[in-house]
Amino acid sequence: SATSRRYRYSIHNAPSADPLTAGLRWHVPVTLDIPSMREAADTLLGEHDFSSFCRRPDGDVSVSLVRRILDITIRRDEAGGDEADGDLVTVEVTGTAFCHQMVRSIVGTLVDVGRGRFGASDVPGMLAARDRAAAGQVAPPHGLTLIEVGYDGERWDGSRARATRWGTGRDARILSELRDRPRTMRPARNDWTSNAHEDLHPEGK
Repeated sequence: SATSRRYRYSIHNAPSADPLTAGLRWHVPVTLDIPSMREAADTLLGEHDFSSFCRRPDGDVSVSLVRRILDITIRRDEAGGDEADGDLVTVEVTGTAFCHQMVRSIVGTLVDVGRGRFGASDVPGMLAARDRAAAGQVAPPHGLTLIEVGYDGERWDGSRARATRWGTGRDARILSELRDRPRTMRPARNDWTSNAHEDLHPEGK
């Protein structure tokens, strides 16, 4: 069975939306404070009860939501551009397992910190509250991609597979995201909508 999983969440952080990435990245028009987001992310590392960052299955309070986060990397980047001026912000979260909506809740909260809604020092209190209402917003699903799964010392690297298949550069990255994103029908909206693995298989099973 899988021993670790790594998710990447992509954010288009610019005043105007990009129609080419609208279905692949979350558009956040307010400039994000990356150092503050990184400071907040550090407080989530390790083993914690992530009840404040998870959607509890069917409201079952007996289910343990203790999970271990191994690493959170936040980067501002633009293909061929300068990090300080890039409009692509990526958040990569690596953990041993995840509960439902956990990655998107973490990303949403980190974005709230980056926008100034919360301070980095508020995040430990969110964890301690063990209450979903204490944390920030849930990021939308279309920015989330499962990129790596570890199996007892071995790993599947989705980002490397996409780079080999589609090449590199901004257009290639957008194409690979579009082609490789799993899709499913959501009857409530009666259209085709992207779903990432965290929501389809929240425990990686």
